Amino acid sequence: MQLVVLFAAITVFLLITGLLYPEGVKRDQLSRRLERIKNSNISPEIFDEELKKPLSERLLTPLKNSFLNNLRRLVPGSQRNRNSKSWARTMQSLHGADLDLSYEEFSLIKIGTAILLCLAGVFIAQALRLPLASTLLIAFIGLTLGMWLPMLIVTSKEKRRNAKILHDMPEIMDLLVVSVEAGLGLDAAITRLYERNRSPLIVELMKTVRDAQMGLPRRESLKAMGERCNVPELRAFAAALIQAEQLGVSIKKVLFSQADQLRMSYRQRCEARAAKAPIKMMLPMVIFIFPVIFIILLGPSIPQIMSIFQ
Repeated sequence: MQLVVLFAAITVFLLITGLLYPEGVKRDQLSRRLERIKNSNISPEIFDEELKKPLSERLLTPLKNSFLNNLRRLVPGSQRNRNSKSWARTMQSLHGADLDLSYEEFSLIKIGTAILLCLAGVFIAQALRLPLASTLLIAFIGLTLGMWLPMLIVTSKEKRRNAKILHDMPEIMDLLVVSVEAGLGLDAAITRLYERNRSPLIVELMKTVRDAQMGLPRRESLKAMGERCNVPELRAFAAALIQAEQLGVSIKKVLFSQADQLRMSYRQRCEARAAKAPIKMMLPMVIFIFPVIFIILLGPSIPQIMSIFQ
C-alpha cells in the first residue's frame, strides 16, 4: 500500500512539474531579460514608450487582430478569391470611401450585422407573439438586410466622396496652377495645400506624394490614385501627368490644360442640371400645386353642379 501511495505521489509530482516547466522557463527568461535591462546603460524612457500609447492601441488593437486572425478562415473571401470581381469591387469601394478595412474585416462586419439583425427580428417576433412562419420570414429579412446594408452604406459614402472630389477639382487645379507659377514644384504645391485644406482630393494627392517619397515610382503612385477613386476626371488627370513625365512635357502646361478642361466640364454639368430642373419640378407641381388650383377654380361651381343632379 505504501508503494502504491509513493508511486502515485511521484506520478503527480512529475505531471505537475511537466505542466509547470514551460511556464517556469518563460518566467526565468523574463527575469533574466529584466535583469539585463536594469543593468544596462539604456535610458528607461525608451522602454516607457509602449506605456505612453493609448489604451485602445495597447489593448483593443491586439484583441481585434487576434479575433480577426482566428475567424479569418471562416470568411468566404480569402486568398483564393483575391482575383475575383467581387473582391476587386469591394476593395475599390472601401478605398473610394476612405475606409481602412480589409476584405476579411468588411466581410466579418457584414456577417456580424446580419446575425444581429436576424436576432433582433426574432426577438421582436417573439415579443409580438407572431407565428413561426412570420418569425422565420422576419429572421430571413433581417439576415438579408444585414448582408446588404453595410455595402449600401459604403457605396453611398463612396459616391458622396467622389462627388466631393469632382466638385473640388476645378478649384484645387487652379490653386495648383497658381502655386506652380509662383515657383513651387508639384509635390511642394500639394504639400502646401494639404497643410491648409484636408479635402478628399488633396488627401488623395498627398497619398500619391507620400508613395513617391517612399520609393514607389510616380507612375505607379498616380495609377494607384486613379484606381482608388472612381472619378473619370481624376483618372484623366493622373494619365496626363504620367504622359507628361514620360514625354518630358512641362507640368505647368499640363496643369493649365487640365484646369481649362475641368472648368469647361464643370460649366457643362451645371448647365445640364439647370436643364433638368423644369422636368424635376413637374412632379411636385402636379401633386401639390395643380390640385389646389383646380379646387380654387372649380370650388365655387361644385354646389351648382350638385344641385343639377338633385
